Amino acid sequence: MKRLRLFWIILPLLITACGKTPNQVTVAGEIKGVGTDTLLLYSTDDLGTFIRKVPVDNDKFSYSFPVDTLIQTTLVYDNGRKEYPIFIDKHARITISGNASDSTLHVAGTPVNEALTAFFATLQPDSVIAQAENYIRSNPASPASLYVLNRFFIDRDTIDYDQALSLIGVMDGALQDRLSVATLKTELEQMEKGTGVNVVPAFTLNDEQGNTFTRSELTNKANLIYVWASWDDSCRTMNKEINELYQTLSKKKRTRSSSNTTDNVVFNLISVSLDLDKQAWLEAIRTDSLQGKQGCAFLGWQTPLIQSLGIDDLPYTLVVNGNNVIRGRNLSIDETKQIIETLINEENNRKRSLVRVRRN
Repeated sequence: MKRLRLFWIILPLLITACGKTPNQVTVAGEIKGVGTDTLLLYSTDDLGTFIRKVPVDNDKFSYSFPVDTLIQTTLVYDNGRKEYPIFIDKHARITISGNASDSTLHVAGTPVNEALTAFFATLQPDSVIAQAENYIRSNPASPASLYVLNRFFIDRDTIDYDQALSLIGVMDGALQDRLSVATLKTELEQMEKGTGVNVVPAFTLNDEQGNTFTRSELTNKANLIYVWASWDDSCRTMNKEINELYQTLSKKKRTRSSSNTTDNVVFNLISVSLDLDKQAWLEAIRTDSLQGKQGCAFLGWQTPLIQSLGIDDLPYTLVVNGNNVIRGRNLSIDETKQIIETLINEENNRKRSLVRVRRN
């Protein structure tokens, strides 16, 4: 398993359209190397989402907004290449420092942030897992323990199911009551028993016009889900190959005029973007002339479909049959093409068999 991303269920923010509120949080600091690049601060929950653009001037920033309770947000920096957890709370002043080239930042302003910063500062390469386990057991009520669990025990090629389930078990009841944790626990138990279903879950995305679409778009017998982002250079390179694949396979249509039968099973392409910025997404679609159905939830790595499928790499491909069963993951273009052609041929053979049966 590549990666199973934890659904952080976060209490909703109280956002007011105008006027002042006493429950302000201020996020300020300096990240050297970001220059005047706009930072993104986002959060997701079951009831809604928010994305805040934090203006930067000469590496420095200060931004205030209303918040009602302690929640986890994610700071996106270094032109969208890095993300870091920031825990915000009402009345707090969060200070952030570091370098754009660093994968960790120094965050102060709440006990949760300070404890997590101290944890990262003392990590030793030869004892990371032991230290991470100790952090969770020492901070069973901290929402940061969910982050540590996800990063060090879930986001790995091989999961120690007993260890992960044991760590969930020591967490405070309030954390365990979250739907995200209950869902994670169920999925871990299923995977441990080998009962996990390798299917595409139900999902909802927005297209370029803002209209929503769902899993029902996987209407063909051969479907390709392509996961990408405008800010990822490797994706921009892959876009050209995906276009060529789409054009090649969309033309695989043979008309048999002598028998009045048409083999017309073509594959369906749905591109799922991890962009947070709608304009950047739309511009990349236009610039790269992307083919097929385009979708985005504007939640980055927190997109529910991405988390459910355990996707942790870009670009990423999934070949899916007409029953939503995944037939191939994260394959090369040639491997992807081969599996799609196999699915197309299987359906065409089935149709030809039905025609022969009718004739007989």
